[in-house]
Amino acid sequence: MQLDEIPQRIALIFQDAVDNIRFFKRQQWTVMMFTATAFGALYAAAAVFDGASKLLLVVATVAVALLAASFLNSYRASLAKFRARIRWIYEHHFPYQERQGLGLGKEKSHANKVGYNSSLISLVFVGMALAIVAIVLA
Repeated sequence: MQLDEIPQRIALIFQDAVDNIRFFKRQQWTVMMFTATAFGALYAAAAVFDGASKLLLVVATVAVALLAASFLNSYRASLAKFRARIRWIYEHHFPYQERQGLGLGKEKSHANKVGYNSSLISLVFVGMALAIVAIVLA
C-alpha cells in the first residue's frame, strides 16, 4: 500500500499521533530537567536555612518529586493513547504481509511498556532521596 492510498483523514490522524508522541517524549525530558534543577535549588537553599527551616525544604523536595511523578504518569497515559491510534491505523490500513515484514503495530511487552516510564519515575525518587540527604547534612 502506498502512502497516498491512505485516506486523507487517516493520514491526518496518523500525523497528529506522531506529533503528539514527539511532544510528550520531549515533555518527559523537560520534567526531568526541571526536577533536577529544583532539587539543586533546594539543596543550595539549605546552606542559608537553619535546622528547623530545613524541614520545609524537605517537604518541598517531596512535593517536587510527587508532582514530577504525576506529570510523568500522565504523559505515559497520553503516549499509550496515541500509540494505540497508530497501531489501529497499521492494523486497518496496511496488509498483513506488510505489517509482519516491517514489524508494524506489534504490541510491546509489558516490561517494555512500563519500563521506560518507571525508570524515569524511579530516577525522580532516587533524586529526591539524595536531595533530602544533602539538605539534612548541609
